[in-house]
Amino acid sequence: MMGTLKRIAAVAATLMLTANAFAQELHERMRMWEPLLGQWTIEATWSFGMTLEGKAEYRAGVSGAFVHARTWVSDNGGPTYLRYESTIAASEEADVYDLHVFGHDGSARKEAWRVDHRDGGREVLTAEWAMPDGTPIREEMELTDATTLAWRVWSRPSAESEWAPLMDANWKKSGEEESEMVTMPIDSSLFASSGASVRQFSKDVTIDAPVERVYEAWTNGEVFCATYDPERSELAANIDLAIGGRYEWLFDGKLGSNGCQVLSYVPNRMVSFSWNAPPTIATRGRNTWVVVEFDRVDDETTAVHLTHLGFGEGEAWDQTHDYFLRAWDVVLGRFKENLGE
Repeated sequence: MMGTLKRIAAVAATLMLTANAFAQELHERMRMWEPLLGQWTIEATWSFGMTLEGKAEYRAGVSGAFVHARTWVSDNGGPTYLRYESTIAASEEADVYDLHVFGHDGSARKEAWRVDHRDGGREVLTAEWAMPDGTPIREEMELTDATTLAWRVWSRPSAESEWAPLMDANWKKSGEEESEMVTMPIDSSLFASSGASVRQFSKDVTIDAPVERVYEAWTNGEVFCATYDPERSELAANIDLAIGGRYEWLFDGKLGSNGCQVLSYVPNRMVSFSWNAPPTIATRGRNTWVVVEFDRVDDETTAVHLTHLGFGEGEAWDQTHDYFLRAWDVVLGRFKENLGE
């Protein structure tokens, strides 16, 4: 896993943060986790016959020094529930990562995930831990390509027994299939502000294009890429127009506003989504939100009103506010220029 992660992270490290690139960047010791940021799904069957449907989400934590993970599952076709929340941090020991895992049943444990260097340059993350009843568990994760995370699990009744396989399946990066729409619960604890009086600013622009075309550029990933920068081949976007759907602009095809979500929408009139700060600002890990409203001036003209809300107080939040005050001018100018052609 780690060999591929390092190669991808090396590309990501070259991405320059500009006014129109809200990169999801991790601390240097954590950057090999960057290709995992985002959302993953799995459909598999345990060796004892129980089916598993799962969704996992990886987000950058405060100052890019941590990764936060959440996993939702459905067992045997039952209701989907949040099974685990985890925080990942680099250990003092090289090639070791500490995972602090909190379970839906109130349990908590710490796992040490180690990089196992194998033949052919493969680097696999491995961990051993125990279930609450003491049953030993062994896990492996290996990123076999940019969209496939191999996951293998074993158990054994005692330390003297052979490891027996429980799971051998793949997590897939969400949204790789055109028909796939990915939604996740919206975590309100990620937002920095609430209440009737929240810090905000607004921007306005008039675009010489029909409202349907302008709205689609904000709510369809392919149209966004073709509109925002049609010459930039690596530009990508994951936009799932559903409450809790992804709203991710990926400026190098992998990294960008990973983890942001659609909060609400009215077709051809409004879309709102969560948003995150650039990694150079200490508010990274806390969300604001953006509301974009579309008003039909006439059949060929649209007025766009953007409001960015939810900034906190203090020097770091002042930086965040001022950054986006400039950045949205760049974004809106790009839409005006390219949609008005």
